[in-house]
Amino acid sequence: MSSEIEVSGDNSNNPEDCSDALSKIEKEDTNVEGPEQSWLKNEKELQNKIAEYESTLEQEKCKNASLQKDLQARTEERDNLKTQVIKLEKELAKNSLKGTKDHSTDTNDMVTKARSVIFEKTKTCKNQELQIEALTQQVAALKEIVSISKDMLDIRNIEVKQLQDKLSCIELKFTAEKDRHLLMHTKLEKMMKLNEELKTEYQNQLALFTELKKAYTKHQTLTSTESQNEINDKEPA
Repeated sequence: MSSEIEVSGDNSNNPEDCSDALSKIEKEDTNVEGPEQSWLKNEKELQNKIAEYESTLEQEKCKNASLQKDLQARTEERDNLKTQVIKLEKELAKNSLKGTKDHSTDTNDMVTKARSVIFEKTKTCKNQELQIEALTQQVAALKEIVSISKDMLDIRNIEVKQLQDKLSCIELKFTAEKDRHLLMHTKLEKMMKLNEELKTEYQNQLALFTELKKAYTKHQTLTSTESQNEINDKEPA
């Protein structure tokens, strides 16, 4: 024990490094929820679009039903006019045979007016049929859009679920890593404390050894001197 023992820890594993590592992990954890928030925002926008499409679809259905009802009423009115025209034509033919010219002229005018009304009614019905056909196509297109949007939403929900699972896995890994660093930090603190205690004990033992060595040297010198004096005393003069 002639030389002093060196007792020191590895600087690469000190508590300050562990604290820096924990701070870095905590900073990374603050950005974990970013993608999830983005997915939720997109999902909300898609749900709003689907609701908007469904509202438009219901409006178009109501409009289509109203046009169908109006078309049916106009068609019935047109058919009634056709029936009246047929009756008037029969009456006109009958009056022509009887030779009642004035009555035939009035009947003929009525038939002409009725035919004109029927033509307008038919044209109106045709226009409504075209409108109904266009609305039907529009409703079909909206149904397809709603169906596709719902499929997209289902896909988004699956992707969000997968993302949430990944985030849960990342959080578990982060917690495990954080616990590992905390454990390492605690162990290093204990090691450094024990290191200091051992160093203090060594210094105490070294001081005690030095004192013992001095006492031994002093005792040995004194003993040697006494022995030499005894030898000198025994030698003849």
